[in-house]
Formats: sequence, structure tokens, C-alpha cells
Amino acid sequence: TTYKIYAGIAAFVILLIVIIRLLVKRQAIIFWLKNLKLRRRYARNKKLAIKELKALCAEGRDPSASSTLLQKIMREYLEVRLAYPFTKTLTSEMSLAFDRASGGLADENRQAAFENIIAAFVRTDYIRFSRAKDAVFEDGEFAGIVNNLVDDINVIEEEPEKDV
Repeated sequence: TTYKIYAGIAAFVILLIVIIRLLVKRQAIIFWLKNLKLRRRYARNKKLAIKELKALCAEGRDPSASSTLLQKIMREYLEVRLAYPFTKTLTSEMSLAFDRASGGLADENRQAAFENIIAAFVRTDYIRFSRAKDAVFEDGEFAGIVNNLVDDINVIEEEPEKDV
């Protein structure tokens, strides 16, 4: 019986220490939980964008409709990932928008990925709005654009290397 009382007191003391520790560290715990939720949101956004891009590549739509959907998918992805209104940003303003969204602190790889995305938007804008007869994708061009965009998404999602 004595051992049960001592075990109960020890468990109560340990529980009390854990509760006090949680109260003291609550801000750090809240930050960790918010960060975890944000990382899950980014991962879900990445997965959805890549899935939609690959499905778009497999579909046989006309070039203008494919271009419109490609831009819609990428703009929604970028809006969630960078917390900037890319769905309301013109292609000509994308470079400035990337600088604002990244605070001008994007590394070379991400900057190159942003430039590739802008180039894809320029090409798809030409396909969407041009009345010229050559306003179609060449053989394999659309699949190449989609593959490049998937690679760019992966570059944007890479964890930055931490200095040791």
C-alpha cells in the first residue's frame, strides 16, 4: 500500500511538472503547431498542383484552354505558397510580384525557377491571346512546359540549406 501511495505522489509530481512546463513553453508550442499546420498546407498545395499539371498534360484540350488552365493552376499554387495575390497579378507584373512575395531574399535557384515560371506564362499568354496561325504548341512543347513547371515547384519547395 505504501508503494502505491509513493507511486501516486510521484506520478502527481511528474504530471504537475509537465503541466507547468507546458504553461511556460506555451508560446513555443503554439508556434510549433502553427508551423506544422503551415508545412502540411504547403505539402498539400504542392501535391495538388503537381497532380493537376500532370493531368492537364494528359488531357487533349485545345491549346488556348490548356494554357488558361495551366496558368490558373500555377497562380493558385503560387498564391498559397507565397501568400501574394498572384491570381490578380498580370504576367507583366510577375517579376515584381515575386520580389515582393520573397522580400527580395530568394536564392539563385528560386530566382531561376521564378524566371522559368514567368517564361511559361509569357508563352501561354501568347497562345491564349494571339490570333496568329502559329499560336499553337509545337510537338511536345506543352509537356515540356509542364515538366519544367513541376521542376520549378520542387525547387521552390526545397528546404534551404542551413549553415552549420
